[in-house]
Amino acid sequence: MAVPVPVHGTYTYRVPPAFGTVCPGMRVLVPFGRRQLTGYVLAAATQLPANTPIKPIADLLDDAPFFPEAMIPFLRWVADYYIHPIGEVIQTALPGGLTVEEQARYVLTGAGRQMLTDPDLDAAARQLLQILDRFPD
Repeated sequence: MAVPVPVHGTYTYRVPPAFGTVCPGMRVLVPFGRRQLTGYVLAAATQLPANTPIKPIADLLDDAPFFPEAMIPFLRWVADYYIHPIGEVIQTALPGGLTVEEQARYVLTGAGRQMLTDPDLDAAARQLLQILDRFPD
């Protein structure tokens, strides 16, 4: 699995049985650190890392390969030639807007706006709520 991050190398993820067959060239959603990113399936693992828990993929983004498996050696060559991470090479080679990535979004709720009138609210919480209050929902 290649992910579009500035890290060289690939990663191994487990395919839950409910997802069925996952083929090279498919896009999947994978946990990566504290976020979830688009992963590009490059091949089935022939050897699993010893004594390392393997995280499962979170979701399938495609029902069929998004790019042909025959393209993978070329993409690997490009990554090696330009000394660039394979996940970023694949992301750049594909049309824009296809990469899924989680983003946190914070909004002030009605209850939060009411808390701004609370005289017992500590200064740090008040400052945070005031900052959030400046932005529309």
